[in-house]
Amino acid sequence: MMNTQKSNRFLLIVGIIACCMVTNASAQEQEIAWVNGKAVSLDAFVQRYADFIASNGIKDNPMTRKAILRNMINEELLLRFDDNGSVEQNPAYLDALELAKKRVITAYLKDREIYANITASEAEVRQAFARANEKLAARHLYARTEEEALALYERIQRGETFEFLAKEVFTDSTLQANGGYLGYFSWGDMDPAFEDAAYSLRIGEISRPVQTAHGYSVIKLEDRLSHPLLTESEFLRKKSHLERVVKIRKKQPAEREYLKKLYDGQPVTLDDAQLSSLFEALHALPSSQSLIYSPVGQKSAGAEYTYDELFRRLSNLPDFQKERITSIERLKAAIKGLVMQDRLLDRSYQMGYDTVPAVQGAFAKTKDALLLKYKLQEITENSPLSDEDLAKYYHTNIHLFSSEDELNLQEIIVADKALADELKRAIEVGTDFGMLAEQHSARRWSAVNRGIIGLAPASKFGQLKGLLWQSPMEKLVGPIPIEGYYGLFKVLEKKRSEPLAFELVRGRVKQALQAERQRVTVQQYTDKLAQTAGVAINEQLLTGFRLSDYVSHESKASQ
Repeated sequence: MMNTQKSNRFLLIVGIIACCMVTNASAQEQEIAWVNGKAVSLDAFVQRYADFIASNGIKDNPMTRKAILRNMINEELLLRFDDNGSVEQNPAYLDALELAKKRVITAYLKDREIYANITASEAEVRQAFARANEKLAARHLYARTEEEALALYERIQRGETFEFLAKEVFTDSTLQANGGYLGYFSWGDMDPAFEDAAYSLRIGEISRPVQTAHGYSVIKLEDRLSHPLLTESEFLRKKSHLERVVKIRKKQPAEREYLKKLYDGQPVTLDDAQLSSLFEALHALPSSQSLIYSPVGQKSAGAEYTYDELFRRLSNLPDFQKERITSIERLKAAIKGLVMQDRLLDRSYQMGYDTVPAVQGAFAKTKDALLLKYKLQEITENSPLSDEDLAKYYHTNIHLFSSEDELNLQEIIVADKALADELKRAIEVGTDFGMLAEQHSARRWSAVNRGIIGLAPASKFGQLKGLLWQSPMEKLVGPIPIEGYYGLFKVLEKKRSEPLAFELVRGRVKQALQAERQRVTVQQYTDKLAQTAGVAINEQLLTGFRLSDYVSHESKASQ
């Protein structure tokens, strides 16, 4: 019984079943459509349809019913009736499928061995109720490391003020000016660890350094505003919701603790020279060269990860994850994350989680979703487009096919704030910027060029893009904290966006136009399949059933 409950909860967590439906036996037997002789049940349609209208905030209506059923029929045609051999041999699809399989297996492990053990006591829920009805006002000082935070805390104990220290630790002008004052915030607005510390303070009290997801904070509580009337009936009404919130807030700490035990303190040794090469160049080295040594993962103890392997795995990360690798420190974190994923996967296979029916069912659904994704891409890419179509789209959407604004900077990157300040003073009194870059900059490929990086897209500079673009030419900017380092910059050149020649971007134009026409192209493709396969719809059942007869008002499984 317990295994069945955990399996059902797992399916909810990985997002395969988005909501829980209440149906009766007779409803499950009803058939709303047939595709090549295979039935689409009313039960399956209701699950898809109810989820769609709930997530999009629209009312039940005949047009949307028909559209969702048509999508389900098209998916069945593409998945079960068409020839998908070319997609199934696509290396990109196979890589995505392997990654998805690992995620489904490790998601089950986390649910079974971590999340299932999380509880919310009566005292914790009552504390959450009180905090949810209370606002705090606080100020803080940020530090990148625990050592820096302890130094700030000790300086406060010796009498230095938040107002004075904020000018030193913050680059944000508002926080510099107001002594790190955050104003009033409610429970759930801030990092959980920050909140736990702040809510535990008395007014005027200062915390010791608190580790958050972003670094470390020293917090001072300035004020506390409590709701004057809290009733037991209100608590009971919100209790189940608060229990879920408390458990959710415990997930990340519980996962960190589990990983710490699984990792068991075994070291990951990184080759710093090759790390720099991987970060800066990202081109493959001979596969015999090893970047990382680790006694963890699917590999045997003492296994080595080659440069090529890490390059491939990092390249296959989703774009939003790759975009976060903006420094050597973040690259190290990403690599260690891959090692830990291997360790989790190794544990999953040891426990046989890959053979659990819930995992196999979830993976089957994920596989269908991936196959559809790559199938739609294939159909779209094979859609014929004339040169006239492409040229018209290019001229109509010229802003999409223009170069980025570009910047050429001179930079000095150092790891020490005191050194950065010293270099700034030296530059201000006339010392040559390029000479100092050659002598001190940690980024050696630019240091050998006197700190000059050459023209690069402004987007490459992330959050600094606006500041640097607005900076006057040759004006010293910084020092600016950047992922544990400090940067001094001068803008040498600015190049504004301009249209790219059609011949250079023809492939991009084709891709964009194909994406815009995808819905029509795919529908034409599936219409041809439908004529061959044979499709029938029970129109009376589609428009006649009452959704309220089948969908529960509140899913018990989600509680």
